[in-house]
Amino acid sequence: MTKMPSISRLQKLKHRLFKEFYEKKEWWGDDLTILDQPGVTDQSLVVRKALAIQKVCREMPLELKDGELIIGIPTMSSVGFGHTFPQYETEEEAADAAKICLNRKSVWGHHPPYFPKVLTRGVNEIIAETEQRLADTPESDRITREFYKSVKIALQGAEMLSVRYAQAAELEARNTEDPLRKAELEEIAQICRKVPMQPAESFHEALQSVWFIHIILHSCLNYTSLGRSDQYLWPYYINDIESGKITKEHARDLMGSWLIKFNERVQFNREHMENHFYLGD
Repeated sequence: MTKMPSISRLQKLKHRLFKEFYEKKEWWGDDLTILDQPGVTDQSLVVRKALAIQKVCREMPLELKDGELIIGIPTMSSVGFGHTFPQYETEEEAADAAKICLNRKSVWGHHPPYFPKVLTRGVNEIIAETEQRLADTPESDRITREFYKSVKIALQGAEMLSVRYAQAAELEARNTEDPLRKAELEEIAQICRKVPMQPAESFHEALQSVWFIHIILHSCLNYTSLGRSDQYLWPYYINDIESGKITKEHARDLMGSWLIKFNERVQFNREHMENHFYLGD
């Protein structure tokens, strides 16, 4: 009897992805607020927005999918049907913004982060740089100090999200009976505990690091592209291939798993589509 060829990892991921195109995606975050936290209204608007970013990283729904090597999924915000994001502005600030057709979800841009810096230095070092700039800014320059304070708070959210996914992968590893998948999940968990806070040292780590940053940006009011991912990812790929750390087949699985992540919020069924545009979006 002829043995049927096994279905590849990427074929399985593709079949799952195409099926999910027609399943309802749940929107999250618009009914949440940070204003119920003690003393938060005493903070500046820019700091409150950073605290809202932390809230997203700390509370947004997590999801692990069978067979994937890159994990994590953004909220449905930024897919072209509007945004959802926790409230951080007061009623008075909202009223003032509405006078010029703006709201808390109006500020976003198409400026991608400098991923080579994230990959080679890690977010922890960028936080340290921010702390130094804050220390060097005189107390009299309140606007600049509030900016650097907010940058630090927002960047700290990256660790909140990556650690949550590390814990989820560890739990999944403990609960799986497949030894190969268990080993994959344990490796994924280790990677999530490392990046994006520390520099990436492998192709797998680089892909996961970029993806975590992308998740946060797209879940927090930013339409951003990846920039020249072929250029900043290439050193990690070629180093792993030439050193024998990974095979081209495994690199293909990693890249395919990464690319699939960018399509997981697609919603094809018109009955499932939701309009989250508001005045100012």
